[in-house]
Amino acid sequence: VMPRIRRSPGFRRSWVRQPWTTSSSWTKSGAWRTTALWGAGDRKNESGRFDLYPETLHPASCLQGVGDGPFHNVSSARAARTKAKATSRSERSLLRLRPAGIYPDCHRGVVLSRRSHRKVWARLRMRGVHTSRRRVLRLMGENKLLASQRFSSHPGPKNHDGTIIPDNIHEMWGTDMTKAFTKRDGWVSVFGAVDHFSAACMGVHGAKPGTRFEALEPVRQGVRENLGAFAEDAAIGITMRHDCGSQYVSEDFQDELKFLGFKPSPAFVRSPECNGCIERFFRTLKENLLWVQEFEDIENLNRALQEFKERYNSEWLIVRHNYMTPHQVIEQDLTSLAEAA
Repeated sequence: VMPRIRRSPGFRRSWVRQPWTTSSSWTKSGAWRTTALWGAGDRKNESGRFDLYPETLHPASCLQGVGDGPFHNVSSARAARTKAKATSRSERSLLRLRPAGIYPDCHRGVVLSRRSHRKVWARLRMRGVHTSRRRVLRLMGENKLLASQRFSSHPGPKNHDGTIIPDNIHEMWGTDMTKAFTKRDGWVSVFGAVDHFSAACMGVHGAKPGTRFEALEPVRQGVRENLGAFAEDAAIGITMRHDCGSQYVSEDFQDELKFLGFKPSPAFVRSPECNGCIERFFRTLKENLLWVQEFEDIENLNRALQEFKERYNSEWLIVRHNYMTPHQVIEQDLTSLAEAA
């Protein structure tokens, strides 16, 4: 039983906002610390400070100015519940893992953050830490380390009940455009192309203005790097999924696709689900590069985009492919096709 706190006459509870969070709690005196709620008896039997760091399982805190100290964004009541649940030594050691133990490259330039609990669990297994995936989910959920998700409340049936994932690589590509900001050139267009099966980035390119000719650049990159050479009918048998933007329905863009051998496949109007693979890639690109770094001009942006493409293809884990990287998926598929032939 916690002892009663004697307050002076005229004491008023003032609500204050805790750092790193939107929750509020009452102010406490200097003697009444957060760790006082975690003792087995009274204040004399307090346990040590709950050293939970934000960069433990979320490498986004490796960015400059984020997560420089202990994790303070839990209120007293929630911290007490978290401490009560994480009583075993294995869970406390799991929460105290440093980023260098899970992500040895987090000190490098581009940090691939926003990982789900499945990918954290897979990285832990790669580092020799064998634990339950449901335990990782629970610990990350209790300590606000999960990537934010949006839930749809549409009550009607799903219009898109098929699939856009083919059976092999180089059967369907997807291309689209997004925006990025630079200090010197302002808002610029960013075009990208991905393979729907492996989720590999075929090409990415930034330009201003975003014309139909600039929209062809990531497609040309993918053809040169993955199909041998830029030549007529080099991409025969590959379907190109795109939306109904002015760049993609233009005559120049469609003529280039026909020259290369692509089969155009426009998405339904106002249906981004039809082009979901490139949309998901753009989400990863924004959360790990475009929204967390500043770019001086288009040249600086394009260098960062090419670096991100190489790291994404070699390090990003794809859940539907049993946590393999896009490069590993392509190599495995090419090997299986060669053995079948």
